[in-house]
Amino acid sequence: LPSSSFHYEKIIHLHQDIWLAKNAIVKSRLLVQSGTVHAQRVFARKTIGRRLNATEARSFLVENHLWGATKAKYHYGLYRQKPPKENKKRRRRPRR
Repeated sequence: LPSSSFHYEKIIHLHQDIWLAKNAIVKSRLLVQSGTVHAQRVFARKTIGRRLNATEARSFLVENHLWGATKAKYHYGLYRQKPPKENKKRRRRPRR
């Protein structure tokens, strides 16, 4: 059978307390899951790993994750690399 004939359904369990507490995060995840919005992919080779202090890690986790922050001995984050600066060399015109 061709792949277009298959129908795919996904059940999503949504808890009321999470919906009320973290509404923006839940909406964002639902939009991505439904295919309405496409998340921007960042490839690993374009990132840099860096160790975080507990304050940075906690604020990120509370802001971006449904279950909030957890206790951990070490915290690491991935950051996008800055694009390399363009090399502005003077171009020479080819000889005729």
